[in-house]
Amino acid sequence: MARKTDLKKPAPMAYVFMGRSGSGKGTQVAMLKDYFARHDMPFLHIETGAFLRAYAKGDSYVQKIVKRLIEAGNLAPDPVIIGLWINYIIEHFTGTEQLIFDGAPRKLVEAVFLDSTMKFLEIANYKILNIEVSRASATARLTARARSDDIPSAIENRMNWFDKDVVPALEFFRTNKDCVVLDIDGEQTPDAVDADLMHKLGFSK
Repeated sequence: MARKTDLKKPAPMAYVFMGRSGSGKGTQVAMLKDYFARHDMPFLHIETGAFLRAYAKGDSYVQKIVKRLIEAGNLAPDPVIIGLWINYIIEHFTGTEQLIFDGAPRKLVEAVFLDSTMKFLEIANYKILNIEVSRASATARLTARARSDDIPSAIENRMNWFDKDVVPALEFFRTNKDCVVLDIDGEQTPDAVDADLMHKLGFSK
């Protein structure tokens, strides 16, 4: 049975941001959140990195393991990542919010799980927002940012991880009839990227 929605409000939709480190995903997430806020569209921001850092502050056995993994620069295991964002949705999603995924999926297995979650929530034609930048451009941006963890070896690892794990997840979505992949040129200025993204989503500023 199809979900009944308030005709005065847009139906819930999921917006999944994907792209290399340094592609500007965070900036575009912030701009989309601002758009939703200005248009009185409730949303949930599913930011896996923030969820993971908050979780790692706990004192349980599993939380301590996750903390060690993060401190060593390793990825948390799939069950932990999936568990964090699915629990957040279970606790907070009322069937009226727009869902913004920021930092997930990171791997093919997470992409498959996200797709099954969208089917369960009856969210059809969910949007994959792929912010495209070259490896060279992303590396240059991260180097210029000069954050404490933006050392050459760490940047190289992030670029390799994207090619190895994230690209297969993106290809899964490209062959999936239940979602729409929108490729956005991330080499543009942030405002131009935002304008391109809004146009492809059919949103007016």
